[in-house]
Amino acid sequence: MVDYTYYTTAFSGTYLTEDEFKKLEPRAYDYVKFYLCHNFKECDEVKMAICAVCEVYATFGEYDGVISESNDGISRTFDRQNISKCADGAIAKYLAGTNLLYRGI
Repeated sequence: MVDYTYYTTAFSGTYLTEDEFKKLEPRAYDYVKFYLCHNFKECDEVKMAICAVCEVYATFGEYDGVISESNDGISRTFDRQNISKCADGAIAKYLAGTNLLYRGI
């Protein structure tokens, strides 16, 4: 749905390389689609939200959000709630005022 050209031009993204974006975009697309449920549609606001979620995922990566770590057995526990909160905030930033966040009947 969103390509790297859109990310760099319309979104003015500079944080991700093309390879990073291509890797993260399907995951971000799925998250935004899940978040919006029946309100999901292809529009600029949704595309911007997908780009923002890509940057959230890249920021947290696999090393950020660590809440506990053990060196002996090389074990890490991540705070996935924090990632979800940031992704939700990124979505809300671009979709506020569009009625796409409305979940009523």
